[in-house]
Amino acid sequence: MHRGDIQRLGRLILATLLSLIAGTGHALIGGEPDESGDYGAVVVLAAGPRSVCSATKIGPRRFLTAAHCVVDAVSATLRPAFEPGGQVRVSNALAPRDEGDFVVLDVVDTQLPPDYLDGLARFQAYRRERRAALAEVLSGAELEQRMLMLSMRHHFSARFPDLAIVDVAAATPAIPSMNVDLTPLKPDDAVTLVGYGCEHSPSASDQTDADDDRPFGRRSAGRTRVIRADRINVYTYARLMADGAPSLCPGDSGGAVLHDGRVAGVLGTVYGLTRQDAANSNMSVNLHSLKGWSVWADGG
Repeated sequence: MHRGDIQRLGRLILATLLSLIAGTGHALIGGEPDESGDYGAVVVLAAGPRSVCSATKIGPRRFLTAAHCVVDAVSATLRPAFEPGGQVRVSNALAPRDEGDFVVLDVVDTQLPPDYLDGLARFQAYRRERRAALAEVLSGAELEQRMLMLSMRHHFSARFPDLAIVDVAAATPAIPSMNVDLTPLKPDDAVTLVGYGCEHSPSASDQTDADDDRPFGRRSAGRTRVIRADRINVYTYARLMADGAPSLCPGDSGGAVLHDGRVAGVLGTVYGLTRQDAANSNMSVNLHSLKGWSVWADGG
């Protein structure tokens, strides 16, 4: 493969990765649009000209989202918008259409769980070791392509809590907030998933023109039940395992798992999503697993 072909392939793969992790999304698959505004604390989070993920306001100046929404997949460092002094945009409009639907917020701090930070450090050490080994046989664009592939294949979600807290400088009184619930979720607990993700699988053949009319997504909610919870994540039924259950889709990441009206989890990823808009299960961070994290004490 020629150098130019390798570079083009790298750009294509990176674009695909970004669309899957932080797609522009439209509505939770199998959910219902939040026309009544019951879940106005759940917002679409944007950095730059495009939407990034969903998030939930949990304090006057605090938003809860997924760590992979704020961390650069290649460098394993915070994306510039989420560093102190950076700027993000949030909107709790049902289906934001332009910049007028967003408020621009200065970032004071972005906090990641200690276990997640430890995982990032270990991954960076592993990348350095792999680069040194690969550099003995590869160079230039080919070496960078292999390193990019390594970054894309690495997933923290199952082993480290994929969660971030973004503290901002200004209050947003027009956006309500929700309380966090650190009590354990149990199998068969009823929960509601809320996010701004796509309403069709990215590979579905029946994408509609209406999707293009919602450039920043549409807040949607779907009810399901807990399958099980472990020390990091909680797993809920999707449609292949329970008729009518919602499936996560790109853009839902960072949204809310609600139990009795409180935030008990942070939406992460989906297992077994098919072209028929059906999946096996949804994986989300289990907030109970972080009950000892000191960040909850100050409340934002």
